[in-house]
Amino acid sequence: MQYSKYLAQLVVFVLRVVDLADVPYEVPFTTEQRSAIASFTSALAQSPTDSSLHPPLHSLLFSLVAHSSTDPLLGKWFTPITRFQVLSAVTAHGDFLNTNDIRRLNAQLIYIMRAVMFTEITSRMQSQNQTFFPVYNELRPYLIVAAETPYAYCAALAGILRAAESKDQMLPTVQFKDHEHTIILHHDIEFSYTSIASVIKGAIAEYDSILNDTLLFGISIEDDPDFALPSDLSALYDQPQNFDPGFNFFDDPRNNLGRLQHVLLRHMLEDYGPKGFYHYVDGEKCIFRMQPALRFLKSAFEAEQRLCTMLHFSYGQPARGEELATVTVRNPRHGAGRNLHIMQGFVTILTGYWKCADQTGHDKLIARVPCPAVAQRLLFYLGVIRPVQIAFARVFLDKDAVERYTDYLFPGFHKPVDGEFVSACLRADTETYLTRPIGLKDYRQLISALSRWNRSYYPPDEPPHPYELQRGHETTTYDRRYGISTDMLAGADPRRLT
Repeated sequence: MQYSKYLAQLVVFVLRVVDLADVPYEVPFTTEQRSAIASFTSALAQSPTDSSLHPPLHSLLFSLVAHSSTDPLLGKWFTPITRFQVLSAVTAHGDFLNTNDIRRLNAQLIYIMRAVMFTEITSRMQSQNQTFFPVYNELRPYLIVAAETPYAYCAALAGILRAAESKDQMLPTVQFKDHEHTIILHHDIEFSYTSIASVIKGAIAEYDSILNDTLLFGISIEDDPDFALPSDLSALYDQPQNFDPGFNFFDDPRNNLGRLQHVLLRHMLEDYGPKGFYHYVDGEKCIFRMQPALRFLKSAFEAEQRLCTMLHFSYGQPARGEELATVTVRNPRHGAGRNLHIMQGFVTILTGYWKCADQTGHDKLIARVPCPAVAQRLLFYLGVIRPVQIAFARVFLDKDAVERYTDYLFPGFHKPVDGEFVSACLRADTETYLTRPIGLKDYRQLISALSRWNRSYYPPDEPPHPYELQRGHETTTYDRRYGISTDMLAGADPRRLT
């Protein structure tokens, strides 16, 4: 209701400026905007229904969001929306609202404009019979920070308002044990980079145990060349600009990884003849046993929980829970790009910079690079274990579960995972190896505090090794390191992206 009220105020403001000659201020409408206003006014005069009024209303809103004045005397930010924004920030007594109230109104504008652009994308997808990404590329120039549009202005204003807050309010106060600020006293434990390494090593050991004892049921993978992955990941190819639904680098014939897809299923069936632990043969049919298959999926889910901790603790600046929980390994069916890539010999997870609408209004990507030991295990898991999960899901689970196992890094067992899943994984492993459960929020605060004191300065023209950069942000990291966009991915070096 709050958004619809503010949206209605914007529409009334536009109509009043156009229709009333006695307004004491001028608003520069473009030709496209005046045409859209005329069409909307004409539709209003015909006693429209909701369905008939929606197209002219959307055309009006899209024109307000996407079109800017070309008058050099006015400047790129002087638009009907920005004029409305200034007036709505003034009280009835002529004073400006408090900063937080202005931020709230700005956030509502960003949300409204996002909704308008989403509606435009879906409309063009239907009319042009295209998938999401090509249409998004057409409209993306309106959404980037460099665009001369109201959307970009609101995004920039959000950053200015956000920067007005003190950093001390955003980062927690912690107690360091030493003058070098390398050890934090967190409740009854000492937290440091050594603590992080011990959790990663413990999670790796538990993951290896589940993998070898349960998921591979004792197979000696060293003796079977079909299980082998290249030790040098720089030998792998990727196609980051290939947005075909279902594609990932396992499908690139140059990588010769197709042999991995069915190697474990082959062992399940061939090593035990017509009657095995997971199957039996009835005439010409091969029938999987339900209970062993579901136990396999449950054990794989336990392995994924350890894999989640390994990734989150080893790939540097910690993602938000939802960012990691929704990482895709294949291009989803709706046409967007996946998050998992091979870039310059590194396994790289590219996720969006998830901030609330009052902080950013444009797409930013963060490249996160897991350490080599974790990266190798991740690739083996996706190449060998995941195809079996997909096969069992197709037999015993529903269509939604099959899609999750196919597209997502963490598909969950009975339901999709979320940020709480990531936090639960961290709490379980930190309680085991540090004797104190540390959830996602606490870990992000602790690692941020460590990184404020333990980070090196790297000149922009000398990109460090990705693993060296994982310790944390610099003051200008966001724009200089994380300020990348989707059109920069082909052949990109993660040292330039991280």
